[in-house]
Amino acid sequence: MEILHQRGIQGIGIDVSIPNIIRGIRNFPHLRFIHGFAEKIPFKDDLFHVAIMGDILEHLRDPRSVLKEVFRVAKAVAACVPIGSKTMEHIYPYPTIDTVENLFYGMDVSLAWYDSSGKRIEKDQVTISDSKPWVYLRAERTDMFNSQQTGNSPESDFREIVSAEEVRDEWDGRSICRDFQEITRFNCTAEIIEGPNVLEMACGNEDMSLVIAKKGINLHGIDIKENGIQWAIKSAAAQGLSDTTHFEVGDAANTKFPNDHFDSVIIPELIEHIKDPHRIIAEALRVVKPGGLILVSVPDGPDPNPDHIRCFFRQTLRIELAQYTSNIVWYQLPFNRWLIGTFRKESSAVIDTNVCREQILNVKDSVLPAPVNSLPLFGFNIIAPVGAGNEFGSTIRGLVYSLLECGYPVSIHEIFVNNQQHSVNPFRLPVFPDNELPYAVNLFCMEPSTLSSLFASAPQWLKLNKRLNVCFPDLSLSSYLSEHDIYALKKMDMLLLKNHSLVRFFKDHPDDIPVKLIKTCPYLHKKSDFSYRIHFQIPEKNTVFFTYVDMQTAPSLQNANYLVNVFKMLTSPDITLIMVLGTYKGGNLEYLKELLNLVGDEKRIKLCEGLLGREDVQTLMHLSDAGISLNPLSMPSPWILELMELGKPAIVLDSAENAEYLDSDSVFLYL
Repeated sequence: MEILHQRGIQGIGIDVSIPNIIRGIRNFPHLRFIHGFAEKIPFKDDLFHVAIMGDILEHLRDPRSVLKEVFRVAKAVAACVPIGSKTMEHIYPYPTIDTVENLFYGMDVSLAWYDSSGKRIEKDQVTISDSKPWVYLRAERTDMFNSQQTGNSPESDFREIVSAEEVRDEWDGRSICRDFQEITRFNCTAEIIEGPNVLEMACGNEDMSLVIAKKGINLHGIDIKENGIQWAIKSAAAQGLSDTTHFEVGDAANTKFPNDHFDSVIIPELIEHIKDPHRIIAEALRVVKPGGLILVSVPDGPDPNPDHIRCFFRQTLRIELAQYTSNIVWYQLPFNRWLIGTFRKESSAVIDTNVCREQILNVKDSVLPAPVNSLPLFGFNIIAPVGAGNEFGSTIRGLVYSLLECGYPVSIHEIFVNNQQHSVNPFRLPVFPDNELPYAVNLFCMEPSTLSSLFASAPQWLKLNKRLNVCFPDLSLSSYLSEHDIYALKKMDMLLLKNHSLVRFFKDHPDDIPVKLIKTCPYLHKKSDFSYRIHFQIPEKNTVFFTYVDMQTAPSLQNANYLVNVFKMLTSPDITLIMVLGTYKGGNLEYLKELLNLVGDEKRIKLCEGLLGREDVQTLMHLSDAGISLNPLSMPSPWILELMELGKPAIVLDSAENAEYLDSDSVFLYL
């Protein structure tokens, strides 16, 4: 496809392998890819000039059916087929050239043969060798070609793939327990649709239907499963909505409604269940009024549901919807779980093939925030090394304290990094999995490598599918991210970062990982600092410097000694240095003795033990006039960034080699 693109030839790649599609989108963002099946191509008839089938026919169980489907959407087929070779992946090998020619028997097509240089030759001139085992050919439809040769019956696709007998019955006399993300999607859909008369295809058991009907909209719902429709009718009656809802068993690809009947048509969570949604979207265009709205929603990316046979990304869904419209509007939910796209029925529901091609290449689309007025009340499931004795552990505890002070329910699952048991966890909170909060954000606070290991082990309590998953990672600009780390971070709906440079790094990253900069202090305690000045005997006029000594990292310990020596050389009596020593079990007692001896009787230096995030330490930090970070620029301390958010200057002790890590959006005094 890249070679064709360089020659000015536009195309679309289709593959059944989701990893292949992801790699294509990542490595060739200027090209177009979709996930799909060769036997059911989700495009209109005669849309393509040529279909290229490179090394594919030998992998198909029914290559003739696939060829007929390909000739439906393309006027010609260019193929290369290995002759005589047989591998485990070749389920339909071709021992001779004649067996390849027989594939086209009974089809009104002309065959042309080529050598490896692209020169046209006669069939008897084709030569096969161990080094060049392929035969190259082009098959083109003749004027006698009959579209019925494709073998597509009027009842194909929806009834064939999703017949009532084949669908796993989710609605057998019960209602599904919806999580808050699904409820949010229902409410958003109800806000987006227009007009008083709406059709919902594949309405299921009425979950979204009744949300829409409560707005006074006349809602028609159809579904192929009778159990779901019966449940929907009962639920509507129980909620007093029978007059505004109408449910019936029906095929979304072949409804009984008249043309131009509805103001809006909803196709919710449907097309990922079928190989070719073309007939369903065409039916929606038939029954919606001119200028009416069609809303399509699908899971965003790979989904664990075994009933989902198609995978969509915004780039791939855009290609398929562009067959029907020149303008798509996307609605961005506050979490990356679904794609919601809308388009309008244009002046003519039948679009010329040339216009359709142009739309696929140049479709206009825009992204709007989804109309979310409010989210349901939820809590936080904290998955983190909450009791870790290092600085990041203190940061996590500060975050937990802040959530509790704001009144959020919190549940904790303690992660032990490197199998180290923690002893500093001060919380008496519910612990996973027995006390998991039902409507909750999963907040992962850990290094990306730890997150990756967590996903690899896949414990039973780890539930990602029905949660808003947010990561507050222990990251620095010098952190190395492996492919496994990137994969784990991409599973998150959002990354929370406190460093502008890290935000820019992820926004420029080709994997499109969603990030958000925390612009306000996550754990600011609003307490008076007067009593602390009295306790530490700090004169009101003194300038106070604050630093936190991470008792676990060598740079922090070495820079603490250096800072004490520098401070003792200063002659001004109007300065005070508060040094908080991070407390944890098994701390460096030898270093503690050395530091105490180094401070000696210097009254301007105040030593204390504590943990960031605790109210007393946070108040000490906020009463200070400036912060001094003992960590290098490549590992910026969260607390120093918090002080900077308050407009206070920051001093960083580091070597000149690390100046590249300076954040251009921040102001450091650099020593």
